[in-house]
Amino acid sequence: THEEVETSIYGLCRVAGIGTKTELLFVWRFTWCEVAKRDESMSAIDLSPLASCARLECLHLNDNGFVDEYLGTFPALPRLRELSISGGEMVSLDMRPIKSCCASLEWLSIDGRQLTSLDLMPLASCSRLRVIRLRNLPLTTINLTPLANCSLEDFSMSDCQFETVDLSPLAKHDRLNILAIDNTGLEELDITPLFICENLEHLEIDDDVLVIATLHEILPSVDKQRTPDIALLERRCPKGLEQYLSSIDWM
Repeated sequence: THEEVETSIYGLCRVAGIGTKTELLFVWRFTWCEVAKRDESMSAIDLSPLASCARLECLHLNDNGFVDEYLGTFPALPRLRELSISGGEMVSLDMRPIKSCCASLEWLSIDGRQLTSLDLMPLASCSRLRVIRLRNLPLTTINLTPLANCSLEDFSMSDCQFETVDLSPLAKHDRLNILAIDNTGLEELDITPLFICENLEHLEIDDDVLVIATLHEILPSVDKQRTPDIALLERRCPKGLEQYLSSIDWM
């Protein structure tokens, strides 16, 4: 269980402070690990010893100012499936180590940074990536094109500051089941590309950003004066879109 693994970490892991340098030495059988800055006197953390953790599947890098240094010493972790990155004070995040070290990555969360830009291109090599969660990021724009090669089933962006988002790259994901884009700062959002995501069942989007005009070609009955034709919704929309659109007050 998660609790047992965490207990094993405290029992078997040795954390040695050498001046202002902290090195983490882990036992090879660890499958889960969370690293956070708990001592203000620390000035660096070296993750390279994690290379010995051949079975490590889950790694959380949380609540500290060393996030960028973490990735700079990121070792090859062939079994890593889940990676969470939060905290940090830099305005950019170099995710290139993910490309070369996380071939098995399935779940990625980036939360609570000061990012003004985020290049997702390294994720183009993560073909097994199923879940991506981007939260609390002061981003004004983001390019989702690199995600076309992933196996997305669950994608969310929330509490950001976007000026524009193009959802077209998500149309390639026939397994996409959950999509949440809320409290992002958008003034409008074209959801037309989502109409071919046949397995989409859960959709969460701020109602006031929906671009009504983009639905006319697909749903001729949609306008600001009446409710969309539910029969058309059933024939042309994935389940999630059908429920979402039929719940909107179009008056």
